[in-house]
Amino acid sequence: MAQDKFDVGGMTCAACQAHVDRAVSKLDGVESVAVNLLAGSMMVDYDPAQVSPDDICTAVDRAGYSASPISTGTDAVQSGSAQARS
Repeated sequence: MAQDKFDVGGMTCAACQAHVDRAVSKLDGVESVAVNLLAGSMMVDYDPAQVSPDDICTAVDRAGYSASPISTGTDAVQSGSAQARS
């Protein structure tokens, strides 16, 4: 399982937040979505074998908003594991 954070643009109200949440939640492989209206961000837990960050951004774009990944939790976990082995 991977976790990524995304910048989300164009949200102005709680209905926008809910629309983004629903659009991403419908994707196969997405386990959970947490959209933060005030911060303009979204955390997504997903199976990278089924869905990619690009797929997630495309779903947000199709819902009428913009999204771009700002960090990858997967990389942080891998580098943490490598440090633990050192």
